[in-house]
Amino acid sequence: MLSRTRRAVLGGAGAVSFATGLTQGTTNAFVLLDESFEEGEPDSFPDGWILRGNETQAIVRDDNAVGGENVLYMKGKAGGCLEATADNRLQLSGATKFTISLYVFPSTRGEAGCHDPRALIALWPDVDTDVGSILAAFRTDGTLFGHGQDLGRYQPDRWHKLEIVYDRTGSDIEVTYRLNGEQRGNVSWGRPDYESELKFLRLASGDFSTWWDEVRVVQMAGEEPTRTAQPAATGGDLSDLGLVGGGVGLGLYLLYRRIGGDENVDDKKTRVYDPDDE
Repeated sequence: MLSRTRRAVLGGAGAVSFATGLTQGTTNAFVLLDESFEEGEPDSFPDGWILRGNETQAIVRDDNAVGGENVLYMKGKAGGCLEATADNRLQLSGATKFTISLYVFPSTRGEAGCHDPRALIALWPDVDTDVGSILAAFRTDGTLFGHGQDLGRYQPDRWHKLEIVYDRTGSDIEVTYRLNGEQRGNVSWGRPDYESELKFLRLASGDFSTWWDEVRVVQMAGEEPTRTAQPAATGGDLSDLGLVGGGVGLGLYLLYRRIGGDENVDDKKTRVYDPDDE
């Protein structure tokens, strides 16, 4: 059973040691967000998130949820040119490297309007600002884009596990993408002026129904968060994953352990509860 701890408030968390069986190291690994949508009631909007745009957003109960029983449903409004966005404030100020991991179900239920992506993941300085960093977009033509770069095809109307490793330790931003356990590429860009102001994780749906589940953000390097987050559980052998040491290897391993490994999401059911069917 996956942990249902949404957001940790444990004190006294410091450096976390880990042993890979191959190398040994220490890193500041903290869980900044752990959202399974299990604590909310159906038809409600999840606590800790800010609803923006189209208000067709709610927790729904679904037998095909990845972890438990609930998922977050959202849908933009094509006729009104109004996308649906949900923002969650993170403690990113001291994080130089972190991993975003989530399950997303981009669907064909809808019609193309003002906004192309079926599903979009971004980092934003504030909920009211017009500029931010779009990390990934599941486009209507069936391609996954990472900050403007084509990362290959995806199949709509099924669950996908997306992992994004965001590294801003250097002068440029370096981002690595994995979809369903498959490496999809690395993208880099110059550090924008607003980089130090990024603090919101944004999930968005353009003009199609989209579902989300098991959203997690793990800090892998940097200063300890101001509001101390839960230290990430570590340990075990990374040799089977080809990952050695800290950094990207540790972050992916933490998520591998917490989500249950790189299971084949093609084996997941390809139907979800849609409120529009009622």
